[in-house]
Amino acid sequence: MMRRIFALVLTLSVALLLAVPPAQAQGNEGGLVMFTDYPSQVVELGQSLTFRLTLRSDTAQVVDLQVKEAPTGWTTNFRGGGHIIKSVYVEPDKDARVDLKLDPPSDVTAGDYQFVAVARAGSSEVSLPLQISMTEKLPAQLQLTTDLPTLKGSPSTTFRYNVTLKNEGDEDLDVSLTTDPTPGFLITFKLTGKEVTSIPVSANESKRLSVEAKPLGEVPAGSYNIVIHAQGSSTSASLTLTAEVAGQEDLK
Repeated sequence: MMRRIFALVLTLSVALLLAVPPAQAQGNEGGLVMFTDYPSQVVELGQSLTFRLTLRSDTAQVVDLQVKEAPTGWTTNFRGGGHIIKSVYVEPDKDARVDLKLDPPSDVTAGDYQFVAVARAGSSEVSLPLQISMTEKLPAQLQLTTDLPTLKGSPSTTFRYNVTLKNEGDEDLDVSLTTDPTPGFLITFKLTGKEVTSIPVSANESKRLSVEAKPLGEVPAGSYNIVIHAQGSSTSASLTLTAEVAGQEDLK
């Protein structure tokens, strides 16, 4: 009886082993893993891009590297230690890091581009899909805005406007700040409490400015337009602010 049970168990064990798909068994061999923190990235049209790849293995082994799929005209190179490489030695419980540099052709157009990086060691192979989205560079563009363009005060009031300067382009700019002459007022720009006449504004960055209009003596009652300008290398923006000065009654 015991012999029959043993034979039955042995037969079932062999059947289960034969049922394991060969591809899955090969995929698990050596415990090889390859990954990157940012597999899909956006870059400006025509720029090169480097993916930082991490390889991990349960056993010490030499891993061959290859880009299996790439768009026509692109140049692909694995780099390590300052050199172009084709393989990397991976130790157990110690990550190996490799850079994959992708250079587009000179006639590349905007769009999405797909790549597949492959790591192979013996019969074990892992693939890592990567994507680059190439976009047109946004032209330099400045914008000046404020929530309260009109302020009211007395003939001796210093009018203070909170203004936002935004660089809506894809390049950093050095921006000069100027104003049209406003009779009876001294106009100054301040950033974090300090008076400025020019400021650097990075691509897609916004900065909060304080524009102060200080009366030179007592200004007659009326409405005064204060026109300010922001000038970059190839772009500019203007904004009109208004100071409404109310008259004061004589006291007897």
